[in-house]
Amino acid sequence: MKANAVFAGGGIKGIGLLGAFSVAEEQGYRWEKLAGTSVGGMLAALVASGYKAREIYEIIEGFDFTQLYDGDFQKLLPGLGMLTSIIFEKGIYQGRALENWMRSLLKAKGVSTFGDLPPGRLSLIAADLTKNRMVILPDDLPAYGLTPEKFSVAQAVRMSASLPFFFAPALLKNGKTASYIVDGALISNFPIWLFQKENLPTFGFHFQTDHQPQKANNLLEYIQAIILTTISGLDKRSITQGKNTRLIAVPTLGISTADFALTPGQKKRLYEAGRAAAQEFFRR
Repeated sequence: MKANAVFAGGGIKGIGLLGAFSVAEEQGYRWEKLAGTSVGGMLAALVASGYKAREIYEIIEGFDFTQLYDGDFQKLLPGLGMLTSIIFEKGIYQGRALENWMRSLLKAKGVSTFGDLPPGRLSLIAADLTKNRMVILPDDLPAYGLTPEKFSVAQAVRMSASLPFFFAPALLKNGKTASYIVDGALISNFPIWLFQKENLPTFGFHFQTDHQPQKANNLLEYIQAIILTTISGLDKRSITQGKNTRLIAVPTLGISTADFALTPGQKKRLYEAGRAAAQEFFRR
């Protein structure tokens, strides 16, 4: 029972996607290719390196995600640190703590670079603000003069998860030039389209939406509509055209993307909500 898996972005809500994935894993599937954006990229990288869903949950269950708050100016300028960080560093937090955490987790499974994984095993989505383009990691690295097999998986995850203004953008250098790389959700939050031409079924783990038409009656609603269309327009079209996709939508329980200070109880409820959604999917 071979299949591919794609995980949507959504910050801390990704715990719910992990719960759904655990049920699919229990069905006996063997995952050939994995992909994701932002937190979905983190999950994809961990699974690609050999982690099981329960292992990942045990790690995040006791992990204090506020440890990822590595802003320098917050310590130097209490009260003004966040604004100062955004002005001078383009993000409240550095993202180094996130990358280091991922590096230690991947190293525990013997994975450092993409060369430690089978070719095509893992694909992560990021956005290049300098070149105004989507970046698929590691496939697009040669365009930056870089060798995919030698590129750090943890660094790629950090790039895919660099939520604008929350984390400082990552720099992808190519000789004397450098590109600002940010969260791939800016372009494709749920890259289910990556495996459209695959013969294997692709399980897509994403979040429930209310399916209500987007209003654009005033300026604020109009701006919001532009942003949402930019983020999800490609993904929605891909979902409707995917003949081999199996979509599992997970509830968010009202938890926001950057609510990193979740209690153990909230983490468990998210995880169990994801499991319940997947169990219902397989019952049908």
